[in-house]
Amino acid sequence: GLVDSEGHVLQQSLQYVSAQSLKQANIIDTGRISGIIHSLSVFDIALEPSVSWIRAEPMFTIDNNYARSHMAITGSYSVRSHFTTDLDGSGQIVAVADSGLDEDHGDFGTRIIESKDVIGDGSTADTWSGHGTHVACTVLGDGTRGPYAGVAPAAELYFQAMENDNTGNFVSPSLNYLFNDAYGKGARIHTNSWGSSQTSDQGKYTSESEDVDDRANYYDRFYNNVEGLSILFASGNDGSGSGTVNSPGTAKNAITVGSHLNRGGSAPNLIWDSSSRGPTDDQRIKPDIVAPGAYVRSCKAQEANDVVGSWEDTYYVEYSGTSMATPNAAGAAALIREYILEIAERPAPQGSLVKALLVLGARDVGARDIPNNDEGWGRVDLKESLAPGNGRGIWVDDRSIMSHTGHLKSYTFNVTDSGQPLKAVLAWSDERGSRFSTNQLVNNLNLEVEKPDGTLYKGNYFSQGRSIQGGDYDATNNLEVVLIDNAESGIWTIRVKDGGHGGSYAQPYALAVSGMGVNDLRPDPVVLEDYSIDVEIPQLGDTISIQTTAQNFGNVEAKNVDISFEVEGSEISSQTVNLNPGASKVLEWDWTPLSDGSIPVSFVVDPDNLIEEISESNNRFNTLINVTTPGIKIESILPSITLVDSDETVTSWNITLTNTALIPTNGTLDELGVIRNEDNSVMDWFVGIDRTVYELNGSATVPLSVTLVHPKSPDPGTYIIQLLGQDLDNDIDYPFSLEFVVPLLTNPSLETYYDWFPVSPFEPTSMNFLFHNAANDQAGYDLFLTPALGWMVGFDDLSSQGGANSASTGMMAKGEKIPINITVIPPQVTLVGGTELTFLLTVVTQSEGGEEIEIPIFMKVEEVSQIEVISSTNYGDLSKDSILSLNFLVENTGNIDLNLNPQIIIPPGWEMTNSLPSFSLPWSGNNEFQLIFQITDTATSGEIELILSDGSFSHRWNKSANVLQTAEGSISFARLEIDGQKWTEIMGPGAHPSNKIMNFSWVISNDATTQWHPTASIASSDGVIGTCSELPSIGKNQEEILVCNILIEEGVLANSEPEFSLRLVDDTDVVTSSYSLLVEATRAISWSIPDQTFEVNKVTNIGVEITNIGSVPLSHQIRAMPPDGWSLTFTGDGVLDIQPGESHIEKIQITPSKEGSGMVKIWLGSGQEVSNFEHEFSVSTNNLNSDGISSSGDGNSLIGISIFVLIMIVLTSLILLQIKSNKNNPRNHSVQDSSFPNLGHHQPNMQHQNHQQMQPQHQVHQDYKHP
Repeated sequence: GLVDSEGHVLQQSLQYVSAQSLKQANIIDTGRISGIIHSLSVFDIALEPSVSWIRAEPMFTIDNNYARSHMAITGSYSVRSHFTTDLDGSGQIVAVADSGLDEDHGDFGTRIIESKDVIGDGSTADTWSGHGTHVACTVLGDGTRGPYAGVAPAAELYFQAMENDNTGNFVSPSLNYLFNDAYGKGARIHTNSWGSSQTSDQGKYTSESEDVDDRANYYDRFYNNVEGLSILFASGNDGSGSGTVNSPGTAKNAITVGSHLNRGGSAPNLIWDSSSRGPTDDQRIKPDIVAPGAYVRSCKAQEANDVVGSWEDTYYVEYSGTSMATPNAAGAAALIREYILEIAERPAPQGSLVKALLVLGARDVGARDIPNNDEGWGRVDLKESLAPGNGRGIWVDDRSIMSHTGHLKSYTFNVTDSGQPLKAVLAWSDERGSRFSTNQLVNNLNLEVEKPDGTLYKGNYFSQGRSIQGGDYDATNNLEVVLIDNAESGIWTIRVKDGGHGGSYAQPYALAVSGMGVNDLRPDPVVLEDYSIDVEIPQLGDTISIQTTAQNFGNVEAKNVDISFEVEGSEISSQTVNLNPGASKVLEWDWTPLSDGSIPVSFVVDPDNLIEEISESNNRFNTLINVTTPGIKIESILPSITLVDSDETVTSWNITLTNTALIPTNGTLDELGVIRNEDNSVMDWFVGIDRTVYELNGSATVPLSVTLVHPKSPDPGTYIIQLLGQDLDNDIDYPFSLEFVVPLLTNPSLETYYDWFPVSPFEPTSMNFLFHNAANDQAGYDLFLTPALGWMVGFDDLSSQGGANSASTGMMAKGEKIPINITVIPPQVTLVGGTELTFLLTVVTQSEGGEEIEIPIFMKVEEVSQIEVISSTNYGDLSKDSILSLNFLVENTGNIDLNLNPQIIIPPGWEMTNSLPSFSLPWSGNNEFQLIFQITDTATSGEIELILSDGSFSHRWNKSANVLQTAEGSISFARLEIDGQKWTEIMGPGAHPSNKIMNFSWVISNDATTQWHPTASIASSDGVIGTCSELPSIGKNQEEILVCNILIEEGVLANSEPEFSLRLVDDTDVVTSSYSLLVEATRAISWSIPDQTFEVNKVTNIGVEITNIGSVPLSHQIRAMPPDGWSLTFTGDGVLDIQPGESHIEKIQITPSKEGSGMVKIWLGSGQEVSNFEHEFSVSTNNLNSDGISSSGDGNSLIGISIFVLIMIVLTSLILLQIKSNKNNPRNHSVQDSSFPNLGHHQPNMQHQNHQQMQPQHQVHQDYKHP
């Protein structure tokens, strides 16, 4: 997809475009699809985002007895039989992609791995020109049908058929597919005698060129464990003009092959006219090499119908073209690869190394002018590539890489003789280029050669076919050559430099060098395993002669090779030899054996490792030589046996009776008795042996058995069984002893009455045993207890500290028994009942060696039925007619499952309102439930009991419950007291005065059996307040007096009937008695007149405030009379009309006509029935004495009135504050009256005192409200 600068992605599938635009679409490879389109659609398709390029489908055209000799493979000057192994292509698989194959021709034998149809026409036959058969036979035909064998007649063939048999046209599938498919079949050479037939593709780097470079680069990355792939392409047959090389031959990494004359007077030194020339469009040198291509005779397909050659017979035909040159070069490549693997014994080569070696031996065609665009680097000469003459050798490296720009690697060579050529070829399979680029080189490596005097030569800087000094580094080609015609002797340095690393991967490369003192081959001298000895079985002390053969399996001479003869690892003698390649030499060694038996001897090549060899692993030949001496010998692998089982009574030994000589004899075996070593006492024990006389051949061995019968648990000691072997023929005895070791045989055991000890899962468990010393002697033991996981165990008394898990028995006599007591402590995690446990008693003997014995102690966890009942409900005293819910949690704290049956026991008068069924309680499980009880009015206190049982197991839970018994209280009115007067009726005087304390008394009694603790309070309607005294506890049939003070507040209407209730409250009950009052009709007012100062003849306004403090409305005329000489007028109508509690202000004007003072009298007309219906106040003018008091007697009266009023205000305030406090606190104390002499122990005069204090309240209340 395309991604813009903001990260948005435009993505399209190429398959989608092909489905919309192509007919007969065919997926060639990933990202490539072929098909048919209309010419007018080209531009539209090119605009699709997923389309990178469009082109016409390429049309490919298809482009042998002298060829091998021209390439120096056969003939007098040849490489085929130059080495120890013939070079014939054996072990190599060559892939040929061409028209088709006549598999039955005969020249392919059984070497065709597979002939595969890669274009899908259903056929691999070669029915048209027979081109593919001719090409394949050129590579590897064996000449069965005639004299025209191919270059690599032992190679195997993997063929990929590309010709459509219906049309005769070449069709190329994906090149990636071709190469990957062939590589997967084992092919490492892939040759292609075809290319693009389009003139427009000549010299161009096309997508097919990209594919070739990509695969060649991929398979040359040896560090990825791939083995290289050499890809060859024909340059084409488009003539001698420059730039005519065809694609994919334009690929950088391909070995592009041109053609030279194969037959004729000028062969091989004439380029065929039709051979396509270079360079490529980016000026790379192509072709890389030329090979025999004109007039090449090779196999004729018997099924072909269009064979037109310049010569033919039944089985062969003569064709010309680069199509014939390319398979010749491919056969040479196969031989190079065979050389590298089998002769040089190097790992699988890169394709670039094969290419470099082809160029290394290439010869200039005609005049010295390489490199050029006709022949590239020259014609193939395989002998010059692999085995150059005149003492020159070759050297290669294809296991190095260049990883970054500036990277450099140097090689030094000691040119031993002057006057011979020195040639270096650097080749690398470059990363794929781009058909849109003008320079296809990605990683630019440079070759540099330095003479001993420091002169430099750069790769590809040539003149007249040889390197010259100066010039620039080549930045175009991925193959560079330096050729020095006459190299002087001395140290030459060759460098490979990374001049510009533009690729993504490390770049492998191949370097091939030829010259004097240069040699990649190594010798491989070996001593063969065939040897001879002059005496078949030598006798001890006789001198013998041994002959061995040394051979050089390498391809160069092995000089001054030391070969050592060793006996039992010690050198006896050595020799020095020279061996030519493949040559062998017989060596003779003298030796006198000094010991008998099978004596190991060795022949070691290059023991000091002075020679560089192909293989260092074949330098030693080891063998055994038997040396004889007369006699008989007894042996035992295990001559000493130690008794380990005290109950064992038979012990046996395996022995052998051997003839030590290599000649036959007769032997026998006897026993001489058993002796105890410690005291030499002879044991009367039976020894069983076979006393047969044995015929023993030389070195023969007879297996025998010796059996000793002894008592159980013998005394400790070492017993010797004496044997005697006899060589009867030679009268030679061989004594031999077997050893029977009886150690201290400790056999401790535990004696107990239980198979399984029961252990508690919750509490420590004690147990005891008898420890028995059943040893064959006295013995002491260290004891160690190992409990089961999570448990603890300890010795009670044997250890130095009680409870420790280790102890000691001390020394015990043989057969002694001692008691052992241990305690087992369970883990915190409870185990299920019946769990089986194993504890270990580890017994370590106190003898030398400390034998360790483990005795298991088996235990079983007891089954425990146990539960815990938890009630999360807390309750105190309970009331009757109530509900009690109890929440329970039952946990199984035992270790077995339980099925619990519940039983509930409750006190009388209780009822259970729900049921509790039986339930299962698994081990470690729990159950929650609720029990609900109805406490009736007849319920009594008692125990609540829950019983849970399972068979014989039972668990009880109980808790006391206290049910409160309700008191039976009663209230009886006793009397009413107002201003010292007392009545036994609630109405008292008939009506109840307002604004006056009334003392009500009741008799309170309790008829129940329980104590009663009531609290008294008054609940009343508006306008009535009251407080009550505190009651003591009242027992059964006991009476108490309750006094409550009731006050009707002022302003309550006369004749209204306010109510109040007496409430006696305890924790369980409320007793109430209600009463109605009748408000008494009272008429009374109060006056309030402000002080004023008067001036003569000046009018002064005064507001007289009149308040109705009675309980009935008032309506009267207001009258007033001033002093003499004063005038008084009403500013209003002078009428008083007010409701109870209301106030009225009457405005009057007073004017004195003279100086002086006096009294103003004001009253209510017809108001004699109104209390305080008249009032007087003093007035005076400013002309008073200096004390401000009139000299008249009325001044004293005013002072007295003022003092009285002030006192009354203070008293009234205090009393009203007390009444308010009592109203807010109903528990204010009152006391009982002495007029109830039979009501207990209360003080008789306290009520009277209280009554005396409360008498003036009515008047005080008046003055408080109206000061």
